[in-house]
Amino acid sequence: MGKIVYNSPAMALNKLLKLIEILSRRINQHRDQLEKSEALTRYALIDPLLRALDWDTEDPSVVLPEYAAGGGLADYALLNSEGKPAILVEAKKLHNPLNKAAEQGIHYTLNQGFEFFVVTDGQTWELYQTHKPVPLPEKRILSFDLGKSTAEACRSALAIWRPAVLDGSLQPAQGLNLNERRQSPVDGGAVLPHPPPPSGDGYMPLPIAIEKLKSGGCHSIRRVRLPDNTAVEVRYWWEVLKEVIQWLARNGRLKENMCPIGKPGGLNCQVNVEPAHPSGKTFANPVQVGSFYFDKHGSSVAMLVRVASMMRNVDLDPARIRVSFRDNNS
Repeated sequence: MGKIVYNSPAMALNKLLKLIEILSRRINQHRDQLEKSEALTRYALIDPLLRALDWDTEDPSVVLPEYAAGGGLADYALLNSEGKPAILVEAKKLHNPLNKAAEQGIHYTLNQGFEFFVVTDGQTWELYQTHKPVPLPEKRILSFDLGKSTAEACRSALAIWRPAVLDGSLQPAQGLNLNERRQSPVDGGAVLPHPPPPSGDGYMPLPIAIEKLKSGGCHSIRRVRLPDNTAVEVRYWWEVLKEVIQWLARNGRLKENMCPIGKPGGLNCQVNVEPAHPSGKTFANPVQVGSFYFDKHGSSVAMLVRVASMMRNVDLDPARIRVSFRDNNS
């Protein structure tokens, strides 16, 4: 069973919040010099933000500077896991108008067949979806300003966080308001951004997967993607619940004193510290995960419903768990 582990969204979020505050102060303190030099803007503003988004500007397998495209040179090519450009970036000195740079960048990407393009002066960042069949202004799917709301800039910047790009789910993050951060004894006050819904990557949010199974058809499980974007190969439906329990316990979301976890006052539960329901009835097919137990008996729908219930009981959106089905021929 193989896993691909990226830095967690919480880690990326905390790193971004601190950095954007620093960059905002840097813009105010060195405005005159930055407005005169693209090289300084790249060094002092653009490179640090790219690195905070896990784009290592010193690693040629991750970022290529001065990338030849469309008869010109894009300032950066952000590479996918196959070493091919996923996003081209055009950089300008601070407060340089971005309109012409956007037109130039769209020309690069259209000629080369690349889907996404970013133009930035270090303070304002604009993301374009090249092949949308609309006028140029409507191709822009995201814009954020480091000099305005730190929270909004952080939320939007996560759309081009490298793991999201490699995962194939590049698009503005939805449903996260960093001005309404919840302090919780479970997560220590950390805010985990809701990952964007899948964008052709073969995964679907848990609630949608449940409805798909309910509608009929022969489906077998293939992978589960956890809230931190870890992808895990699974063969059986009960393994989804096992992986979710492990993840919750590992991240401090699930603790022994929270058990049994299930419907308040109910006779049955999803997870307990002993292989039995609150009613005293023992689990039909108990599985132990650390200090926790769950019952692996049940249909595919029943198992995913338990996972969804489990997520809600620890105050997490079930849609943060995504699954992919195995083709009938595989």
